[in-house]
Amino acid sequence: MNARVKASSDKLVNPDILFVLLCCVAVAVRLLLLSREDYLEDDTFITLRFARNIAEGAGYAFNSGEPVYGASSPLYTLLLSLLALIVPKEILPFAVLCWSVASVIVAALVI
Repeated sequence: MNARVKASSDKLVNPDILFVLLCCVAVAVRLLLLSREDYLEDDTFITLRFARNIAEGAGYAFNSGEPVYGASSPLYTLLLSLLALIVPKEILPFAVLCWSVASVIVAALVI
C-alpha cells in the first residue's frame, strides 16, 4: 500500500488541480472576450436570433416565416427561448450571461 501512495505522490501536478486551473483559465478568457463591446461570435448571434423568434411565436426560424434548422445547439436555443418568456426584456442580456456562467460552473463541477 505504501508503494501505491508513494507512486501517486510522485506526480508533478495533481490532475484534479490541473483540471480546475484549466477551467478557470477558460472562464477567464471567455469573460475577457465578453467584456469587449465589439465581440460577438456568429454562432451566438444565430442562437439568440432563433431563441428570440421562438419566444415571439415566429417558430424555430432565423427569419420569421421561414422555418429552417440552422442553430448549432437546439437545446440551448430552446432553453434561451424559455428564459426569454420568463425574464423581463430589460434584464434579459444579463440573465443570459448569468445562465451561461452558471452553466460553465456546473459543467466544471460535474465533470
